[in-house]
Amino acid sequence: KWYVVSFFVSIVLASFAKGEATQNYKFDYYVNSVSGDDQNDGSLESPWQTVNKALTATGRVGFFSGFYGSIAETTDSQRTGRLTLKAVPGNYVYTQSIYLNYDNPTLAALRIEGFEVTSNNSNLVYLKNALGVHIERCTIHAEKWALNGKGRDAFEILNCSNILIRGNKVYEVNRGITTSNTTSLTVANNYFRTKAGTCIQYAGGCAYALIENNHFSGDDYVGYPDDPDAPENPHSS
Repeated sequence: KWYVVSFFVSIVLASFAKGEATQNYKFDYYVNSVSGDDQNDGSLESPWQTVNKALTATGRVGFFSGFYGSIAETTDSQRTGRLTLKAVPGNYVYTQSIYLNYDNPTLAALRIEGFEVTSNNSNLVYLKNALGVHIERCTIHAEKWALNGKGRDAFEILNCSNILIRGNKVYEVNRGITTSNTTSLTVANNYFRTKAGTCIQYAGGCAYALIENNHFSGDDYVGYPDDPDAPENPHSS
């Protein structure tokens, strides 16, 4: 009987996954930084303009090509369901950082997919006290991996839980991921190429991590004039 039940459940789950895949590119709302307006209803014909407006929604929000500043949240949005921010296929969507910094552990329930994150910010993705964040299939790189005596890291994850980092391309950074006091972290199927530091620094207070099927590599040390380690301490990743 258990075999029959398991087989039936497997068929149902497979059918559900197939149904999701066929609707993979359907969105509940749209954002266009050029032609949109936050007073619109967010439909395909009448899109919003900013990330801030998109962060007030739940469901799937599609972004058309453009620059969208930062994806930033510092207070509890009290979402009733998961919010997905995703680049519309074939569009190039840029943001300078992902910054989720809460005073207390907060359910972010946020998925970010298909963005290019690039700037000279100290950390391109900064998560603190965030729960339930997925960052998938993004391209994350600094404009210059060291500037003004400080290296640029791709991810800094502090006191978080249920974090998924999957399918991203990370390069031109000092370090890939630094994390502490974080539980249930999954890092899978990513490409990391660091310039001077470690690809993943898994520090104190962390537990229950899955790190699998990633590519890790580092460049031979090249000292920028303003590299924090140059020229007294040359080294390779």
